[in-house]
Amino acid sequence: METVGKLHLVDLAGSECAKSADGAGKENAAQARERRNINSSLLTLGRVISALRQRDESKGNDAGRIPYRDSKLTRLLQESLGGRCKTVIIATLSPSVLSVDETLSTLNYAQAAHGIQNKPVATSFMKGISAGNGNATSCQGWHEMEVKMQYLNTQVEEAQAALARKHQLYAEATERAEVAETQRDEQAHELDKAIEEVEEAKKMCKVVEECLEETKNRLDLKKYVLAARHTELQGMRAEAIALLGSLTSSMAEGDALHEQLRVRAEAEGEVRVSTQEFEHKTKARITALLQSIQTLGGTLDDRRSCELKIATEVKTAVEAGSEKIENELAAMSGELEKALQLLSEQEEAAEAKEAALRSEEAKAMENTRREMELSLIHI
Repeated sequence: METVGKLHLVDLAGSECAKSADGAGKENAAQARERRNINSSLLTLGRVISALRQRDESKGNDAGRIPYRDSKLTRLLQESLGGRCKTVIIATLSPSVLSVDETLSTLNYAQAAHGIQNKPVATSFMKGISAGNGNATSCQGWHEMEVKMQYLNTQVEEAQAALARKHQLYAEATERAEVAETQRDEQAHELDKAIEEVEEAKKMCKVVEECLEETKNRLDLKKYVLAARHTELQGMRAEAIALLGSLTSSMAEGDALHEQLRVRAEAEGEVRVSTQEFEHKTKARITALLQSIQTLGGTLDDRRSCELKIATEVKTAVEAGSEKIENELAAMSGELEKALQLLSEQEEAAEAKEAALRSEEAKAMENTRREMELSLIHI
């Protein structure tokens, strides 16, 4: 039995910065391709380290695929990263400020790789002699068989992981399909309800439109009635204005008649004063004549009789004149009373007419107000 070991020394190149490469000078296509390959390999190495770290933290539950085959570097380091080999990582850092980005990237790689757990296994090979020719099998053939076995195991693991992922995807798709079918049924039910609600809303809209049309017709009728009443009120107002004008003219005529009666009363007063003065003067003259006649009583009887005759005639004339004046005064007072009675009757008629007009106007205004309140209540 022989124990064989391998020692891999890998120098991980630093990340090739495009800016620094461009600043160093113009590079050719080969250098640019090499720089891209280095950066791609380092990026894949970072993904492998992150996947192994997650697998170790989840303790193998749903580890997923480890992308060893995405680059030559990770394929070469497959046994060194989470495999059966012992691995030592030496991180070289630079204290220069210009290399801060490279230093941080290297430390991140070292910290991530520090949590990876390898499982070292000693490999031994058996030497045997065949019965026919006595030649021993070579260690190289045994190693190739072991590599093939390891490759097949890796393929099986990847196939199982892919099958588990597909089974999980199929389960998720089935669950999503069931949820989608449930949602579809619910949406169909909601759509039916929405259609019914729309039909009911259309019916309600039709009823509301009919009510609105009826209300509009009522409103037009009320507007027509209000316009007719407004026209009637305008006519009544014009009649009231005309009645007020006639009442004003009647009052003016009554004032004029009062003025005429006052003038006539003043004239009658003057006539009465002049009549009384004439009567006093006549009585004074008669008294003087009687005194003169009594003084001359001793004269002749003819003269006395003549004077008595004259006195009788004068007295008769005075009485006749006073009776005529009294008759005229009585006639004038009768006319004055008739005029005053006529004026009072006209005033009473005018007041009654004015009161009737005011009551009619108040009744019309009250009826109009009630009708407007009723129309507003109906509206």
